[in-house]
Amino acid sequence: GCSLGALTAQPAADRARGWPERLRPDALFLVTHCAGLEEAVLRGSIGRVWGARRAAEAAGWTPDDLARYLPLLAPTEGPVVPAANIVSILGTRDTVTPYDSGKALVDGWGLPPENLFLWNRGHFSVPLTLMRDHAPLRRLKMIVERLM
Repeated sequence: GCSLGALTAQPAADRARGWPERLRPDALFLVTHCAGLEEAVLRGSIGRVWGARRAAEAAGWTPDDLARYLPLLAPTEGPVVPAANIVSILGTRDTVTPYDSGKALVDGWGLPPENLFLWNRGHFSVPLTLMRDHAPLRRLKMIVERLM
């Protein structure tokens, strides 16, 4: 997944631990992601532009409420997918899904260096760069072929 798709794939791959083995994901391809939706909404630039925190507070949500419920949408134990089967692309200038949060997440997961692509790009230029730099896609292809 890319951006919101990656932020959706992360907790799904985390919760998949309780799924039947045949339904669990074999690999993850995460582009422009961070530790979770909470990071994007509360720290990301798009959350500020949209006024996400102000809107939540206007609807009666306190910062404590947000801190208690948003983590429910974040990975808790880490993905059921082995780190060797996760490919991540992060933009070091990404402020939409904060880079430092995504980097800390994949570091915690122990991704092998060959599965981590750190590009000097922002949130929207990472996918554009992927159109001409296919190294992450080639890495994913190698992982999928190994799994077959």
